Amino acid sequence: MNQPRAWAFLWLAGLALLPGQPGAADPVKIPYLSTPSAWVWWVSDSLGTPIQGCSWYNRTSYPWTLAVRDVGREKWETLWKGRQEQRVIRRVYDSNHQEIEVDTYRNHEVFEVRTYDPTSHHLTGYTEYRQGHETLKHELIWEGNRLKGQKVLTPGGRFLYEDTLSYAPDGRLRRLVRRALDGVILGYTVWTNGQTGRVADGELFQGRSIQRIVLGKTLLETDTDASGQTQEKIWTDTPQGQTETSTVNGQQSVKDYDSSGRLIRETTTLADKTKLVKTWTYDQEGRLTVQAQQVNDLLDEIKTEWTPTGKIVTTWKDGVLQSRSVWVGGDLEKEEQYLQGTKIWEKLWKNGRTVATLFYWDGNLVRTLKDSP
Repeated sequence: MNQPRAWAFLWLAGLALLPGQPGAADPVKIPYLSTPSAWVWWVSDSLGTPIQGCSWYNRTSYPWTLAVRDVGREKWETLWKGRQEQRVIRRVYDSNHQEIEVDTYRNHEVFEVRTYDPTSHHLTGYTEYRQGHETLKHELIWEGNRLKGQKVLTPGGRFLYEDTLSYAPDGRLRRLVRRALDGVILGYTVWTNGQTGRVADGELFQGRSIQRIVLGKTLLETDTDASGQTQEKIWTDTPQGQTETSTVNGQQSVKDYDSSGRLIRETTTLADKTKLVKTWTYDQEGRLTVQAQQVNDLLDEIKTEWTPTGKIVTTWKDGVLQSRSVWVGGDLEKEEQYLQGTKIWEKLWKNGRTVATLFYWDGNLVRTLKDSP
């Protein structure tokens, strides 16, 4: 509890990721992808991070791919899940190759436009679009390297509201206030750190109220929404670390954390009956080794054995082996599937794609299929 709860920072995180500046030019049309060989193709993850190059004609062999194309001072990036296009991003650079604009497209229509100051690299504003039409404009306000707030306007430039941020002397966020044009406060959020560094204040925002009280080593939080439904959470320091107890609609969840802040156990009960128990086990180096989930008498486990070159991950159901995968570094090398503890097939991987599939019957190899290069 050294910082406000994670959800309290969603607004700030959004500012760091959202697009463009009010008054930006209309977004450019996406270049047609009828000539895939004109693009540079990469194997990527679901976030669009390029991992390794691949050929355009082999792009559907991977779960995620990224196509990149430079056009003058523009750089286009198209993220694909198999054959399905997920998003398109257009980056614009000035003569010094500093990024000044980022446009995001979804379903071939502009979704967000962001603009940046090429000198400070600060996000200066963003424009939101829906079905290709502007919906909201945001102007970000900076004081040196510190974000002070934002102004929100309609596409026509009419002022809607302003958010103002203030900080404590140590640099931590202290308050967020939302005001209308006439200065009336529409909502506010306050974070105060007690002697133990935990939040010790309350907040009120558009019909939702949260009260936090510090009682020695215990923090009590009561969260009531506009409909009157209340969720209560209690954080208690323990010799092992900390316990978080949450109760809503008669269902209680108890989470235990160790002295390093890692979640080690979660128990969910309803009507005083335990419904679900999850546990996490770590090795001396802090790496997760066993993740288990028990529902009634059924036990599912994911076990990770860390090796000098990577890891071996196995899944178990009531003590019976279900699957096994071997990793070297961050690359999958072998994948095995079991039925009632007996191996039925095995896949061999290389450079992010399967190279062969082996089938077994009664533990004996009966067929091998090699994938074309």
